[in-house]
Amino acid sequence: MVTNSPSEARRFIKNLKGDVIVKPLSGGFVPDDTNPTSIFTNILKPKDMEHLNNVRYTPTLFQEYISKSVEIRTTVVGNKVFAAEIHSQLNPNSLHDWRHDVLNIPHKIHQLPEDIAQKCLALVRSFNLNFGAIDMILTPEDHYIFLELNPNGQWAWIEDLTGLPIAAALIDVLTDQMSD
Repeated sequence: MVTNSPSEARRFIKNLKGDVIVKPLSGGFVPDDTNPTSIFTNILKPKDMEHLNNVRYTPTLFQEYISKSVEIRTTVVGNKVFAAEIHSQLNPNSLHDWRHDVLNIPHKIHQLPEDIAQKCLALVRSFNLNFGAIDMILTPEDHYIFLELNPNGQWAWIEDLTGLPIAAALIDVLTDQMSD
């Protein structure tokens, strides 16, 4: 749920039986002269409920917490699909959001099932895009759960850590468009 209504947020949280995560819609940042802090995904704690009225100041994303084996960043470039496992569950700093400590988490190439890869391609194409970064969770039961599509998502660190040829695919797409 995305809302800036405290009453809607309370209703959503109440209707879920398990944990709830909360995160800003875009890069949240709390300036502080001594320790500037980015706001990432966090589990909503009981003590946070007393501050829920502050949701009225900005749209906020609330979501059911989903257990994960690994997080999957799937980068679609043209007709190519590159998937990488982000082993966030191996690092206590990144259990709820890999961005907390991304460079200290193992990354591995992931082979998506063909039907999931085709769904990723179809999703990106449905928005008439040539590029998309899709975040997913692979649950302990081996279910793929879609989280979001980023039409300008970061990808260079994935290439650096896995060797996936994402930059070459981008160059191919761009040069093909220039020759049209």
